Amino acid sequence: MSGPGLIAFPPTATTVTFPFDEPEAKFDSSFYRPEFTDGRASEEEINTVLRDLDGVMGPMIAKLKAAGRNVVISQFVMFAIAFVFFYLADKINPYFLALGILCLLYAAIGPCIIMKMLISQNYQQLVAKSQVIVDKHNQNLASRGLRWDLSPYFPKRIELRKDYNSQVTGDHTTIDVSQVNQQSYGGQQYVPPSAI
Repeated sequence: MSGPGLIAFPPTATTVTFPFDEPEAKFDSSFYRPEFTDGRASEEEINTVLRDLDGVMGPMIAKLKAAGRNVVISQFVMFAIAFVFFYLADKINPYFLALGILCLLYAAIGPCIIMKMLISQNYQQLVAKSQVIVDKHNQNLASRGLRWDLSPYFPKRIELRKDYNSQVTGDHTTIDVSQVNQQSYGGQQYVPPSAI
């Protein structure tokens, strides 16, 4: 593993998880071995996909960091302007007090709103671009029972799903609720409390 604080996710029967190393601005694949996918994906194949994703992630992170610096600088400028207005309100005109208060409000609330908008917009672009890359590589992996998945935790990590394992073991995610109810309640029909 490359970065400090990088969380290692051990491979499971159905998933290999690759964490994103923020200081390095790339996904970490240093732990991967072809045995994790029963030889269905080589290290080079994995690294190719992750390099493609890194090419999208790196510029987005750089863009957000630059925007963050600009927001912080504007926040300090607004604080400075607010104090100038407070000084002028005391010495020249009390109307400057209102302008000073407005500058303080902007300096306190504005950066939060701006960063939330920037992050939301960039996240949507990041997911869209990453999904195109993942879909392209999934076409090559589908015949081997593998697929890349942008998990709910993306961009913190990306998962390589081993669909061939869930097909072999019968590990299905669908559940027949009526069978569960009959097993759980001794064959009796479950009646929700609001219906009593």
